[in-house]
Amino acid sequence: MTTEKDFWEEEKRINALDFSLFADPCAALDAAQPFEGESNYWELALYILRDHAAFRILEAGLKPEDFGIDY
Repeated sequence: MTTEKDFWEEEKRINALDFSLFADPCAALDAAQPFEGESNYWELALYILRDHAAFRILEAGLKPEDFGIDY
């Protein structure tokens, strides 16, 4: 089960890359908002965080897999 701690650790890991703001935690939390309070909330938020980061990495012409993001 994914926890809030897992979410923020992944956000730090992604944004520690040499590129700026690949992961937008506010957008991920907003998108997961309808599920707040449910057992899968943090798992969904983490999935959205990774999905948004993968999209930005692809836009930059790079591969998400090279950054440890399964897309």
